Amino acid sequence: MTPKMVLFDFGGTLWGENFNALAGIAAILPCLGETARTMQPLALALHEQALIHAMHAKTELEKPLVQIMRLFLATEGIPLPPGTDLEDLIYRFWLASEPTILKEGVVELLQELHRRNIRAGVISNTGISGQVMRRRLDASLPGHHFELVITSCDYLYCKPDAMLFRVAEKLAGLSPDELVYCGNSFQADVRGAAGAGWSTVWYNEEGEAPPEDAEAYPHKEIRHWRELFDVLA
Repeated sequence: MTPKMVLFDFGGTLWGENFNALAGIAAILPCLGETARTMQPLALALHEQALIHAMHAKTELEKPLVQIMRLFLATEGIPLPPGTDLEDLIYRFWLASEPTILKEGVVELLQELHRRNIRAGVISNTGISGQVMRRRLDASLPGHHFELVITSCDYLYCKPDAMLFRVAEKLAGLSPDELVYCGNSFQADVRGAAGAGWSTVWYNEEGEAPPEDAEAYPHKEIRHWRELFDVLA
């Protein structure tokens, strides 16, 4: 049965991951005034670890990057300049820290979903808010047609917990049997979506061996996005 909606993980699935926290910090320091220019390398290194954790940590509950950024500014005695929007600062940080690297076939995949009138969305474990992620998607994938952009930053829980999938069901107005989820992480994506009762596609680009309990989580497996419509048929 053709699904009514397909939702995707973000990092490692639609987007390659090449994160450099120090590059992101360097990009936002000029926005923060003279105090920020005097930060010592050791302090930068300490904050780098916190920022990496917020962007890519595998935890049950999310640590929003906006909180890490407030901590970064407060502990260094850096006042937020009047009129500076913290979410905009985070967007600038993300632009500089993680270049746009779309997975091969993503643009064509999204165009074909739209052509077939299949709705699309994103569910991502990240400290980035859905607002900031949508802004990045709009800039990097114009005409993407993502109806939903759901992040753990906005809803606290991280995959594989079923909570983000339940949020998606309510926002989409669809039941689990009408939805498909695609992601590159067996632990977070396949276990999470299958456990929530969704049809699940493991985007196994590198051909990793499945875990020993893989059969307990019904799923299809693909190596390239051009294969998706074969397994959805």
